[in-house]
Amino acid sequence: MIEDNIHYFPGHMQKALGKIKEKLSLCDGVIELFDSRAIDASYPKNLDALVNDKVKIAVLTKYDIADRNILQKKKRELEDKGYITFLLDVRDIKQVNTMLSFLSKIRTKKDEKFLKMNFPLTKKRYMILGIPNVGKSTLINSLSKKYKAPVENKPGKTRSENLIQIDRYVEIYDTPGILLTNYEDRQIAFILAALGSIKIENSNKVALSFFILDFLKERYPSLLEKRYSLSEEDLDLDNEEIIRKIAFNMSYLLSGKEDNERARDTILKDFKNGTIGRISFDE
Repeated sequence: MIEDNIHYFPGHMQKALGKIKEKLSLCDGVIELFDSRAIDASYPKNLDALVNDKVKIAVLTKYDIADRNILQKKKRELEDKGYITFLLDVRDIKQVNTMLSFLSKIRTKKDEKFLKMNFPLTKKRYMILGIPNVGKSTLINSLSKKYKAPVENKPGKTRSENLIQIDRYVEIYDTPGILLTNYEDRQIAFILAALGSIKIENSNKVALSFFILDFLKERYPSLLEKRYSLSEEDLDLDNEEIIRKIAFNMSYLLSGKEDNERARDTILKDFKNGTIGRISFDE
């Protein structure tokens, strides 16, 4: 059972929020990245008020490890809210270039005024927003082909906003990943920890592994059974026994006994990386 809220809001995020407010007034639109496995949880609601009436692009990352049916439903919901949506592998240059071509052709109210006055159109300027570890830096690198943002499968790598010229038509502000100051909804906090957007060392590993197991038992039991060679009967065991069983099945031994800690770390890593299979926390 999860006993405590997770508090994870480094000082650089508070500073970044102030910079985002300042720079957004200079932007034509925003590119908001969502983890396709948890669209509802993976965008901080405190950014909505800042975005206002800007052009809103939703990039749904990691779609290849998300539940297909739920993903399509959530995509339609975003489009109903006025988002232009892309299912995007941020490492795939061809897919990224398709989105870039679209970004350069968007016409804003400012563009319409310039066209009426026969003025040349200015470059489009967008800001990339999203939680840590959702793919922002990888997308920036794929778009720019020259600029290299720090990329690692850990949250908190980007610490400041940078203006990057992508091509003749598009400039993009890269920004640090932003979280809420406090997640009073413990489930959302643990979803983000499970996805790798909140550092695992800031949560309780045992509680997080139990949270993942409870989720998989309820929503995707067949994936859990297949990944760790478990039987249907095994899922009736308590979570610590399931972890012991996983350690045994994977030959994780320590001093002749099952290495539960190694099995726990494997569950956390498999879930974050999508090795377990296509899942979605959204309903």
